[in-house]
This record gives sequence, C-alpha cells and structure tokens, in this order.
Amino acid sequence: CRCGNADYPRRVCRERGVPNDGCLDDVDNLRKPHQRVYLQRGLRDKCYLSGSVANVHAFYAQMMDDPGNQILFNNSLDLPHTIPKPGMFKEAMAYDGPGECVTHTLKDGLPLNSRALPVAGNTFKFDQTRFSGYDPSVGWHDF
Repeated sequence: CRCGNADYPRRVCRERGVPNDGCLDDVDNLRKPHQRVYLQRGLRDKCYLSGSVANVHAFYAQMMDDPGNQILFNNSLDLPHTIPKPGMFKEAMAYDGPGECVTHTLKDGLPLNSRALPVAGNTFKFDQTRFSGYDPSVGWHDF
C-alpha cells in the first residue's frame, strides 16, 4: 500500500463460471449503487502507515461507479487505531464510529435485523487484561 495507488483493471476473471488462474473474482457487485464502503484511520494511528488506508480508498474507488457517494472515508479525527464509540476519547467525545459505519452502509434504507440473542455454546469468558494498556506500536487499548 505504501507504493502508490493500486492499479486494478476491471476485467471478468471467470469463463463459463470457472475462475481463471491468477485472477481475482469479478467485482461488478461493488458497482451497484446500494453497495457501500466505510473506511477510517485516525491521525494518531500507529498500526496502519500514513497513506495506506487512502490507497485502499483509491483501490475501491476504481471498482465503483459512484465512489463519492458509495465510500465514506473518515481520516480527520485525532484518534489512535480504533473505531471509537461516543465518550471513548476526549478528542472525539461525541463521535460514534460504529454508528457512522452502519448509517453509511445502510444509507438506502435497508432494514436492520433485530438484535439476535447470543447462542450459549458460542460465548466464552476470558481475561482480557493482557490486551489492555499501552502498546508502543499501536497506542492505548482501554477496555
């Protein structure tokens, strides 16, 4: 990602429904106007190098017909590597990253499914304290 914009030619990579060797699947589904992409990189993100998420934005933009409306790229908040919920960081107390993502991706009024209850056999409790604190390569992890 650090070497400039990705160059993705629009090409069909299947013949008669069978993938060709060395080719990516067709991305025409991204061209549909209801398809949305949400990207975010905080200004203090030490995980993703500066410009890397912008290159992902450029990559998606080449595959979409209306990238100005289909892609929302938030790269202006003074945040570390996170998508914050309201009150998580003093620099962006009111910012709701997950809410902004859902609002953008469901912009065309697609219905949200009601929240499902967790399946008892699929939930696990574990001690997360080793993941909390400061990581010099990423920043703060507060739970």
